[in-house]
Amino acid sequence: MIGTLTVRENLMFSANLRLPDSLSQKEKRHRVEETIQELGLTSCANTSVSNILQYIVLSAKIIVKLTAYSSLSSCISSLLFKSMISCKSYN
Repeated sequence: MIGTLTVRENLMFSANLRLPDSLSQKEKRHRVEETIQELGLTSCANTSVSNILQYIVLSAKIIVKLTAYSSLSSCISSLLFKSMISCKSYN
């Protein structure tokens, strides 16, 4: 994959390298369009691959942070709950 190219351009580049020379450019473009539709990439076909990869990396970082925060907050809640129960048992 070449990050500066769009999804469509990357698939076309790959098609030109991998598909036989006996196929016309029109046939190769048709196969690329079919592939884009089959993979559900129509909405991002003209998006740069580097933008998509940046989005994936940012999304993964956000998920990790949210997971860590959720774990931390549940630990804090658990500790607070335990301390409240232990305080009540002394009263």
